[in-house]
Amino acid sequence: MNGRWRFSNYGGSEERAIRGELEARIDAWWLEFQQNTKALSALFAQEAEWDLPEWMAVHLQAIHPQLMWEYGPAVNIDGHRLVITPESAHHLRPLTTTIIERAPEIDGWEFYPYRLAEDLETAQVTVEARAGGVLRDVEVRVTRGEHHFVDICFFSPRTSGEDDEAALGESFVAAESLLGEECLDKWIGAIEVSPMSKRGGLSKLLKRGETETPRTLPLDRLKDTVAALIGSIKDQLP
Repeated sequence: MNGRWRFSNYGGSEERAIRGELEARIDAWWLEFQQNTKALSALFAQEAEWDLPEWMAVHLQAIHPQLMWEYGPAVNIDGHRLVITPESAHHLRPLTTTIIERAPEIDGWEFYPYRLAEDLETAQVTVEARAGGVLRDVEVRVTRGEHHFVDICFFSPRTSGEDDEAALGESFVAAESLLGEECLDKWIGAIEVSPMSKRGGLSKLLKRGETETPRTLPLDRLKDTVAALIGSIKDQLP
């Protein structure tokens, strides 16, 4: 059903009934949310205590258990934002879009279907919280990959090798945090890691006949560099 969400209105009576049930759950979630916005604001202001993860599990994840969420400050108004995302469960994207589309207008609240891009300082906090890593002394190389994707390689003096699973996890979270989840999903191809000497940069000693290795960049230039490369790719498309 989830894979056919966009077209379920054109299915049989059973499929339409399932869609109707899910839409009822969506509306029930937003009603519950709307009734608790003051309690949420009090919680974020540390003026109240209650089990937010449990409440989200009971009400939001009643729509689908793979829906994830994230609260933060609003971007365009004075208030809060709520991100509802299926993360890697891409087949749930159409359902998530419908959830956001059915959100009511609530003063002081913004709703998004993707995690937003963060500045470097905030991304460091996110990487530490989600992956237990640090971004100190990390540099990146941005290249055009296959099928018009953008590839990123993260270089760190703490990376043991290309198969360093901890470094790969940290790099994925860093890319998502610095670029935003939508850019990551739609434009980023390979995310790789590589060791780097503590003096920084890549070795300039190349074997005879090799071309120069693309230079690395500091993390605070990642977002603009990726955006520029995406713009170049778009300009070259038919």
